[in-house]
Amino acid sequence: MQLFAERGYQDVSVNDIASLARVGKGTIYTYFSEKEEILEACVSFIFRSFVEGIKKALRQSKDVESFLDTFVDTFLVDVHINSRVLFAFHRRVHKDKKKYECVSGEYRKMMESFYNKYRGEIKVDFKSMYALFTSFLMASYLAYESMEPELLKGVVKKGLFYSITSSPK
Repeated sequence: MQLFAERGYQDVSVNDIASLARVGKGTIYTYFSEKEEILEACVSFIFRSFVEGIKKALRQSKDVESFLDTFVDTFLVDVHINSRVLFAFHRRVHKDKKKYECVSGEYRKMMESFYNKYRGEIKVDFKSMYALFTSFLMASYLAYESMEPELLKGVVKKGLFYSITSSPK
C-alpha cells in the first residue's frame, strides 16, 4: 500500500514490493499471479477496515449523528495512503463493476445495516444515501491535503448528516 500510495500503480513493480517486504519475488508470486491482484488485496484490506468502522459505529451509536461521529473518524484514518490506493484501483477497474463490487460488497452490506437501523431518521432512499456517502467520502479523500484534519472531519460529518436526514426538495 505504501508503494502504491507513494508512486502510483504504474510505477511500482513486483520487485519493488518484494524488496520492501524483504522476500523474494517468487514468494510474492506464490500468493499473487499478477501485480493487479496485489492492488486488489490492498483495496480489500481498506474496505475491511471500513466494514470494521461501520460495525464499531453501529455498536456505539444511538442515532445517525453519533454513528457519523464514530464512522468518519475511522474512515479518515490513514487517508493519505488509502486515498491514493483507492484512486489507483479505481483507475484500473472503473469499467469493471464486478471487480469493484467484489472488494466493496461487504461494505455495501454494512451500509444497508446502518440504513435499516436508522431508517426513521434517514430521509432518502438507500441508493441515494449510498451515493451520498460515496461522494462525500471520496471528496474528503481529495481534500485531505488542503484541509486541517479536524475541519475535514467536521465538514464530512455535517455534510453527510444534513444530506441524508433532510427531506429532499
